[in-house]
Amino acid sequence: QRGDRPPPADPTEHLVVVNFRRPFTETVAAAAAMVREIELAARLPVTGMISNTHLMRETTPEIIYEGYRLARQTAEAVGVPLVAVVAEHDLVPRLDPEMDRVARSIDGSSSASEGSADVIVIR
Repeated sequence: QRGDRPPPADPTEHLVVVNFRRPFTETVAAAAAMVREIELAARLPVTGMISNTHLMRETTPEIIYEGYRLARQTAEAVGVPLVAVVAEHDLVPRLDPEMDRVARSIDGSSSASEGSADVIVIR
């Protein structure tokens, strides 16, 4: 029985995934416009962003870092957190130590915590 308590806040996250190597999301401005279009069409606010910048088998750590940088700028422009960076499993040995530092730098903390990005490994 809820009594006089207000209903719980909607715990649903509405995450948008961006790949800056795809048409229509090659720049921060274009990606931010896409986020706004999605929000209008869905009538739901985007609550976070995931960087999934890649070129399939041609992806390098530099492409992942470029996607991270652009996603961070886009997330800031639209007022949502960057919550994850995606990397293919085979890249992790070349990426993980640097990405751990990058993930911690999102919120300035010294260790990964709530609000910082995670590296998601695609297997």
